Amino acid sequence: MLQLSHGLIATAVVLTVVLAVVLATRKTSVPTVRWYLPLLGSALAFAASPVAFLRACCAEHGSVFRVLLAGRYMTFFTSPAHVTVLLQTKALSFGPVVHDVCVAAFGHDSGFPHPSQWHYRQVHSLFTQHFVNGTGLSALVEANVLQQRRALQRRLAAPGASQLHLFSFLRQALFESSSRTLFGDAFCDLHADLLHDYVAFDDAFPVLASGYVPTWLLRTARAAASTMAQGFSDAIVEPSLMRGCSQFMLDRLQLFRRVQAPVHNCAGTQLALLWATNSNSVPTAFWTLYHLLHDVAAWDAVLAEVHEYLPSTALESKATWSKADLDKCIVLDSAIDETLRLVSASLLLREATCDVELPLEPPVVLRKGDRVAMAPFLQHMDATLFPEPEIFRFDRFVHATQAQRSALRPFGLGASMCPGRFFAKTQLKSCIALLMQHLPGLHFASLPASTVAINQTRVGMGVYPPATDTVVVVFDRA
Repeated sequence: MLQLSHGLIATAVVLTVVLAVVLATRKTSVPTVRWYLPLLGSALAFAASPVAFLRACCAEHGSVFRVLLAGRYMTFFTSPAHVTVLLQTKALSFGPVVHDVCVAAFGHDSGFPHPSQWHYRQVHSLFTQHFVNGTGLSALVEANVLQQRRALQRRLAAPGASQLHLFSFLRQALFESSSRTLFGDAFCDLHADLLHDYVAFDDAFPVLASGYVPTWLLRTARAAASTMAQGFSDAIVEPSLMRGCSQFMLDRLQLFRRVQAPVHNCAGTQLALLWATNSNSVPTAFWTLYHLLHDVAAWDAVLAEVHEYLPSTALESKATWSKADLDKCIVLDSAIDETLRLVSASLLLREATCDVELPLEPPVVLRKGDRVAMAPFLQHMDATLFPEPEIFRFDRFVHATQAQRSALRPFGLGASMCPGRFFAKTQLKSCIALLMQHLPGLHFASLPASTVAINQTRVGMGVYPPATDTVVVVFDRA
């Protein structure tokens, strides 16, 4: 009987999505890419090789075309000349995209995460105050460096630390340090399984965010999300559970207590912060170190810069680095940007909030509810902009042209640009610098590490994680 019920539910879901696709398939001046798989459409071909797929679509249909991806049509605008028009069109909004993800993945009630809500605007004003403006950002950066020292010290002192799985090690170090920086030691000590729950949630995030898969098929991820959200709910009701947290979090908790909304909505906003802080930073750190370890000249150049600008002290010391110190490391910054160029596969999405005609040649008409996608990674692989685009050049962005810098959009565009981008960059710099200072003999355990592939399930959602982890050997610390 249970199997029959599950079958009926699955059938209902399939029929619902099919109906949505049929309703979305209407006459339009924009050419539609042919697809052969029900529901999935071109999703498999797109995920297998996004750049090759979109270039093939451009060759056949021009720079604007519609693609069916996992039950939803997307209108792709692939020319850099389109960007300004799309960003200046007020009828195209990032809000509905955020809303759908927040409801599907973070447990928000429908209508809560909307730019028209005062609490939404207030939450985002705190990001500007603490993650963009100087004083607030500087405090977070310096606190995070200290937490990274503590996290690395604990992990490297653990049994078996002579060899490490690089991605798992970085995820533990970055997650622990950023969580303790933001939420405080007391909260993290109380929730010892926070990383475990986050991993279960993050592993299923692409499916969760789609909103198409029934809850009963995602029990582990949903349970992990519920556990984390409950912890955040408890701390909103009883702020002492986050004693010692950042000033940003204190201000945020005060705001939540003023919001006339169910606590679980505010807890969902906290869960979104936790996910956003880690989802792209961890794979970026992995791939940056991965490329530096494969390139002796790159490693030596970055290490020389680190020694010049970042004083080396024991991990257990209370010494920290300022944002100004980290900003001097332009070669390291370039290596991170080059990594993002190679492994960032974000789609910049908007939705038409009303019928609109875009002033392009020829004009493009969008109907209310149409989703628009821009793919910056197409420019990342443009050989006219980036010679030998498949090759990692650690210093490519040290003397980058304005066109090259404009083409690199890992943190989004316009009003939806990631407010945590400056913190993320300094977090990556300090983590990599600490590892280089204290593990100068770090190297791959075996040469097959050179064949590490990307995890293609994250296409369109940020930075690709590796498909498999790789083992590195740790020499005694200097």
